[in-house]
Amino acid sequence: MSSFLGEQFGLLLTYWQVLFMKRFLAVFAIAMWGSFPAYELGGQNPAEVAAGQLGTVHFPISCSPAVQKQFELGLALLHSFWYEEAEKSFEQAAKDDTSCAIAHWGIAMSVWHQLWDHPDSKTITRGAGEIKRAEALHAKTSRERDYILALRAFYGRSSRLLKN
Repeated sequence: MSSFLGEQFGLLLTYWQVLFMKRFLAVFAIAMWGSFPAYELGGQNPAEVAAGQLGTVHFPISCSPAVQKQFELGLALLHSFWYEEAEKSFEQAAKDDTSCAIAHWGIAMSVWHQLWDHPDSKTITRGAGEIKRAEALHAKTSRERDYILALRAFYGRSSRLLKN
């Protein structure tokens, strides 16, 4: 009989320990949630956020000087995994300088969210299309052509994976 009570007491104790741990973890999670400030744009211009929080990028390009900062902002956003905003920045650079091949490379880099998405056919088609646009514009430097060529190989290999 005493072993039966011991077993029941052990199970009862385990139940209360589990219940306590669940409540403790819930309270801890709520407390931690409130202690970290949430990061959001809040209507701010990404360029203003980039200047203060994303660091500095220096990546000379052969496009017009007017798009240099826009391109570097896109690169800073891209390296901060802020893909959607990076894409917008590169698109603006491509719009402001229609001969800027490397801006299309940036768009192609931005549409592939390698950390949390497995790219679908739409993503691969879009990225490959941007690389084709970049190649058609004939980048002015070998460095830019090499970046575009590397990404062409990347998207080309991905296209073959979709067909299988």
